[in-house]
Amino acid sequence: MTKRRKPRPPQVSEQALAELNETVVDEELLALTNRLKLFEELRTEGVLNTPYIALEALAGR
Repeated sequence: MTKRRKPRPPQVSEQALAELNETVVDEELLALTNRLKLFEELRTEGVLNTPYIALEALAGR
């Protein structure tokens, strides 16, 4: 029996996020985008885990 690899989250394109910020007019969506960017930085530093960020994204407030 072979071991299955743990699935990895998709890579986030920094360029695509920068382009999104330029085209977004909705202030609430822009605030959510900035919040998720901050969460992603904290995730890479090991402060937050992925499930927490995912639940925050689903809540989207």
